[in-house]
Amino acid sequence: MDTERYVEHELTDGERAILHKMLSRPFRGSAVLFTQAEKARVRWVVANGSPALLFNVSPGATRVDVPERTPVDAELRANDVDGTPICVVLHVVDGLLHEIEMYREDGAPVQHIPKVAELEYAYPEQDSEE
Repeated sequence: MDTERYVEHELTDGERAILHKMLSRPFRGSAVLFTQAEKARVRWVVANGSPALLFNVSPGATRVDVPERTPVDAELRANDVDGTPICVVLHVVDGLLHEIEMYREDGAPVQHIPKVAELEYAYPEQDSEE
């Protein structure tokens, strides 16, 4: 496996902006996840050309109960330099932020980590009529 690892650090402004956009559509636990991120340390890992921002959240942090590992409301998309879509997906494991994963739809290596202004929601906002 081709893996690059980078040094653990606090969220940068750019990383925080991406996470904020992912969590800006409220869903169950989104506010708690943002609080977890503010106290977490992160590091980038690139495996087989797909970058991921891994979170190191305190095990004592308040956990969230999300129905899926990847909350659908937190999925974003952008285009790589050649126009191929990049999916940006938030992962939550055992109630804690785990990673922001980025991958190309065609499976090729990501050439460009999108800036927040390039990101759009993968799914249109839906009105909840219950």
